[in-house]
Amino acid sequence: MGEARRRKKLLGEQYGKPTNRNSQVAIFSRNRTERKIRRTELSRPPIPDLEHLKLKLNSVELRDWLIDQWSSLWDFVVFVTAEDAWKIASKLLLRLCCKFPQDLSSDSTISYALSPSIQVSVGINVYSWTVWAGVGDRSTGFLYITSDADEFRLACH
Repeated sequence: MGEARRRKKLLGEQYGKPTNRNSQVAIFSRNRTERKIRRTELSRPPIPDLEHLKLKLNSVELRDWLIDQWSSLWDFVVFVTAEDAWKIASKLLLRLCCKFPQDLSSDSTISYALSPSIQVSVGINVYSWTVWAGVGDRSTGFLYITSDADEFRLACH
């Protein structure tokens, strides 16, 4: 029986097959990781058309939604006028839109200080292609953000 094992081992080495348990485990775990990565890539929504994203980011509907979310998240968010709120929302969305062509693979966030203590934020979740809004206290660093159900959907999948 010892001779048969030795011959099997020699044949395995000749054809480039793993000859010991450690190399088999390494190959198994590498394949498992590759399967996991492939599964993640398949479950992630496809990247929408860049022009479609830019149009959605510049839409009046998104600006109105953003201002409404900021006001509902925290009662202390006070804009001097509706025009000021519109300008701030437009400015943040424009900056967010400018960030997009460089990196479509990671989330983006832009913040604006309304006062020394209050800031408003807007961000994009590239996994689900949604926009979220946030209002925070700059002194404590605490940020209230929209729930997943309330996020603004940029693309239909």
